[in-house]
Amino acid sequence: MECISPPVDISVPPRKNRNTDAKEATVGFIMDAVEEVRQLRLDFEIVANPEYYPFAEEGHIREHQGEQLVIQGKDLNLASTESEVTVTIGQEECRVVSLSDVQLNCIPPDDEPKGVNKSGSPTENGLPEVIVEVGNLKFFIGYFKHPLTSHTTPGHTTPGHTTPGHTTPGPVGLIGGLVTAFVLLLVTVVVVIVRCVQKRTLNRRIAAVENRMETVGMEVRTEQGLPFSNYSKYIAKMVYDLNIGNKGLSESSQGNTDQAMDYLENFYSLLTNKSFCLVLIRTLEHQRRMTKDQKKSVGGLLTITLQKEKSMIYLSEILKDLLADAVTKENKTKRENVLTRDYSIAGSMLTAWFAITLYSYIKTNIGESIYELFIVMTTNAGTEPRDILRGPAKEKVIRICEEMLTLDEQHRSSFPAPIKYMFDTLDRVAENSGIDDRYVTERWKCDSLHVGLWAKILQCPEYFFDISPSDDVKRGLEVIAQAFIEICSESMNSVSEIIELHEEMLIFKTQLQTVIDDIKALPSVSEDALKQYLEDHAQHQSGASERLLALSKLVEFAIGFNDEIAEALLRDEKCKQDGHAAMFKKLISSMIEHQ
Repeated sequence: MECISPPVDISVPPRKNRNTDAKEATVGFIMDAVEEVRQLRLDFEIVANPEYYPFAEEGHIREHQGEQLVIQGKDLNLASTESEVTVTIGQEECRVVSLSDVQLNCIPPDDEPKGVNKSGSPTENGLPEVIVEVGNLKFFIGYFKHPLTSHTTPGHTTPGHTTPGHTTPGPVGLIGGLVTAFVLLLVTVVVVIVRCVQKRTLNRRIAAVENRMETVGMEVRTEQGLPFSNYSKYIAKMVYDLNIGNKGLSESSQGNTDQAMDYLENFYSLLTNKSFCLVLIRTLEHQRRMTKDQKKSVGGLLTITLQKEKSMIYLSEILKDLLADAVTKENKTKRENVLTRDYSIAGSMLTAWFAITLYSYIKTNIGESIYELFIVMTTNAGTEPRDILRGPAKEKVIRICEEMLTLDEQHRSSFPAPIKYMFDTLDRVAENSGIDDRYVTERWKCDSLHVGLWAKILQCPEYFFDISPSDDVKRGLEVIAQAFIEICSESMNSVSEIIELHEEMLIFKTQLQTVIDDIKALPSVSEDALKQYLEDHAQHQSGASERLLALSKLVEFAIGFNDEIAEALLRDEKCKQDGHAAMFKKLISSMIEHQ
């Protein structure tokens, strides 16, 4: 069920930080005499209303140039997405294509809209009215004027026009008339051709100006502070790869009644038992009916559910056991692949673990370089990657690679504890499993961190920033990300030569091996030190409602494979002894009955 949120009389102070200044309200539904849903146990976060500003031009009349219409404002995407905002020009829709914190972009209709308001009534100035609507909110923006709008005066008479009743011309006059008509036709054709050329030239100039204006806008926003996404948006996109995330965090078949909440809390209690959690993951991992995307989703959902600072240590213990288990069961030729994100739930969990614990580090140390690369790619949109990387872009790529693939003296003291802690954990797993091939451990580290996280941020900066890259920019970033992946892979393919970075990539490939050795030589990070690091960054963790939704989605997977999970619990001596199989079967039966 979907409904528009009602107006709430709660004063929200002006925004100072995107992750704060929000208030919570209780959610409930009035549905006849059903009391259970009048006050749900899921809080609803209230943030400041968006503000859309009228056009700044005189009379609020915007003479449109270029492809997109730009509308300015404040706090535009705190609680809204592109699909939830409607822009109308007269009675025609202006299709919203991007929505940032301070700006909305939409594409007006091809044909010039009529000079009316949304209800169809004529406007006083004869121009179509521009309106933005978000839920219950409605904003008057101004009027839309097409640049080629022209008006002709009815009843105009051309000088020399012959009046009715004149005599029929003779042959000479007829020939002269034909010649005149031919000349007029020729002149008309020439004028049309010239106008078309001028229009194409004008459109190209307009597009260039718009492109530069957008770049200037981004540079201004950079000076004022980078447009980082808040933590919740970052995790939803990064952990769930956008589409899976949007679906996973917006749909739940469990509902949120008190009874359902009790079921979810009981299931969460089972997850915090290591024996049960391992059996659940191992069972889902080996289900042939599960797709790669589903396994990836399960890994992300588990990490979100258990992401409290104390649970992150618990998660690392789970990962150690899963990795040791995978190494034991895989043959020697496949051991290096056990942490590939698309290969296993464990790989997805580890990449999500890094994404959560390194949010502040990325924001502080790498974010500016990633955003500057996006600006350069936007400025050069439409050109080939080979040409782009001959200029400044070759320099926001080499610098980014240096930041991600080197460890100098300056950064040793501030090197993020989660990377050191988890890399040491992977080394211990390899040692305990009798693996002395450094290539295997390098592959684990690169797949989980460099390929799973760094390359993803390179390819999709919109996961970390409130931006909307064009298709051309996305294609260019995808090539650059693939080149970065090649640095972390066993062999170099053709991508490095296409973008003329082959020589630099060979150097970085050597540096990657060096930095892995340098990290290994750093002082060990104890569990207490990691706990302190996580406590210092606890403000970035998702709220209870997000963890609840992730837990609800996990329950759907558990219900879908409940027979297989129950049988596995019975085969595990520890779970059988603790009665987990019986508890799980009873809980699932109650949930199914509740549905």
